[in-house]
Amino acid sequence: RAGVDGTVIVTFIVDENGGVSEAQVSKSTRPEFEDPALEAVKKWKFQPGQKDGVPVGTKMSVPIVFKISKEVSEAWF
Repeated sequence: RAGVDGTVIVTFIVDENGGVSEAQVSKSTRPEFEDPALEAVKKWKFQPGQKDGVPVGTKMSVPIVFKISKEVSEAWF
């Protein structure tokens, strides 16, 4: 509603089952976006990485971008 944009970089491990563990914020432009970004990433599921055909944990970092377009923000008011 405030029309504020921001980005949170979340670093985490994709475990052998494709779940997310050890999620943490590695960089953020707006602290108020950190908790929602972490909660979203913790719900994600992946195809786990493999080494020699065996599933392995894989470290990843992803940017979560919070951006509101002018059209969307005007629709709310």
